[in-house]
Amino acid sequence: MKPPVKGIYDPATVRGEKRVPAYIWTGHQHQTNRVIRPSGIRPNWHLILTLSGVGSFRQPGLERTFEAGDVILFTPDCHQDYGPAQEGGSWENLFVHFAPRPHWHGWMRWPQVGKGLALVHLSPGTVRTDVEDALRRCHRYAHASFSSFAHELALSALEEAILIGAHEATYGGRQTRRSPGITRVVELISGDLARRFTIPDLARLSGLSPSRFAHLFKEEIGESAIAFIIRLRIREAARLLEAEGLTVKEVAARVGFESPFYFSRQFRRFYLIDPSGFRRYAAALHGPAPAAPG
Repeated sequence: MKPPVKGIYDPATVRGEKRVPAYIWTGHQHQTNRVIRPSGIRPNWHLILTLSGVGSFRQPGLERTFEAGDVILFTPDCHQDYGPAQEGGSWENLFVHFAPRPHWHGWMRWPQVGKGLALVHLSPGTVRTDVEDALRRCHRYAHASFSSFAHELALSALEEAILIGAHEATYGGRQTRRSPGITRVVELISGDLARRFTIPDLARLSGLSPSRFAHLFKEEIGESAIAFIIRLRIREAARLLEAEGLTVKEVAARVGFESPFYFSRQFRRFYLIDPSGFRRYAAALHGPAPAAPG
């Protein structure tokens, strides 16, 4: 096995070890060497925030540079070949290797710039600072101790960074002020997920024609009305699945899916796991509730 670059943790060196759902490893580095992992770091994801300097990424037929404010997200099987853009240069970054919590997958659909490579650029300002702060907290917690509390704090800080990235990937600094008609529709959908909505009905409620409604909704919200409804339903379904007492069929009905099969298919599309598997995963992640004091 090829040894890891000196000073840089390489998950490939421990690939044979048993993974845990909350696996995470972080670092802050001034990178001077290239890292090459033709098969990625399966089964883990990899996130990098460029702080300073210029990095470069190569794949067959592709070369891409990274500058300050670029947040890079590698899928587990992404062909990785990255390092400073110039020989002898330095590329400062914060990095995280991690196994996502089940509900993160729907948030990690960032713009693709390479096979298995997604990127969101954060302009200088509060948003970039917030992501950097979250990743620095993630790093601090991840290395604070081996306690489950520190581990969960590290994951929570990383979740914050991923959520901000998802928001920027969706809205990209666009004006997010909504027109009154779209606001009414969003509030209606959010407050009654089990209701069966049609585009003509929503358009009528917004006071717009169906074609104008469809165009304006996507422009202001960042996705079609149908995609928005499904995403909210699946997100609420994930929350219900983590609670006790409802079957998968009952959860599907609660969030407006008449067909459990269609519900499972949509759920897997977002979270890459079926609802029953998600419930088992979440239960294992949270662990048993502490016993009440005697």
